[in-house]
Amino acid sequence: MSDSPVTMFIPFGEGYGNPGITLRADSAKELDGILKELSNPTDPKDAESVSLLDSVLDGVLTVQAGVTLKFPKKVTVAASAEPAVTHPQATGAADAPTCTHGSMKYKEGTSRSTGKQYKGWFCPAPQGAGQCAPQFVK
Repeated sequence: MSDSPVTMFIPFGEGYGNPGITLRADSAKELDGILKELSNPTDPKDAESVSLLDSVLDGVLTVQAGVTLKFPKKVTVAASAEPAVTHPQATGAADAPTCTHGSMKYKEGTSRSTGKQYKGWFCPAPQGAGQCAPQFVK
């Protein structure tokens, strides 16, 4: 059902880096039915009954606790080997303008295609990955 026309992602936290649940359906009506099924108590006659979603999330928390016991140290990503280059008048990286991908990088050089000099702030996202427009310095 990966080619379903309706997809809904419910993150377990803020940001895109967090895990979550992806629901897929062939129609909005089917998605509504899935959401109702997940949120309704498993046994409506039992006041202590939990929903299927609560049960799934309890399972996720149990797995997460087990992983934390086995791997108590947080994994950290090493900083980029490329030093942050800032505008010559900037006093630090905090002075750099930001875009949706973080602090922009100051670059200057000569364009390979036109041979003209350029300088400006550039998006830190890899090329072709939805880079933001550069902010050229005149």
